[in-house]
Formats: sequence, C-alpha cells, structure tokens
Amino acid sequence: MTDLSRARLGRIDPHALAELLQLSPEQRAQLLHTLQSTPQALRPDGTVPIEVGLGISTRLRSAG
Repeated sequence: MTDLSRARLGRIDPHALAELLQLSPEQRAQLLHTLQSTPQALRPDGTVPIEVGLGISTRLRSAG
C-alpha cells in the first residue's frame, strides 16, 4: 500500500486512534474538535475512517 490517500483501512474510535498515536492532550482535543466539525468524517456509530484520522493527526503533529 503506497498511497494512503486512496487506501481504505477500516474505521476506528477517535479516542483509540489518539491513544495509539500517543497524541498530546491538546492534539487529542484538536483531533476530536476537527472530527466533530467535519460531520462527513465521523460515522453515526462514532467511528472515523482510519485514513481520515491519520491525515488529521499528521497535520496536527506537523503544526506543532
């Protein structure tokens, strides 16, 4: 799998993703806020596509 933008990796709970990626408390809050303000990303069961969560997390880590 070379292109994550096209990959479909499944879904994960955003809190579990933040824990796996060892995000800081501030980054966790930003991740959850971003997901809540992007309704098409968050599924009705509260999960998020892994590739979407990874993309947001990567941007948060590069920003600070």
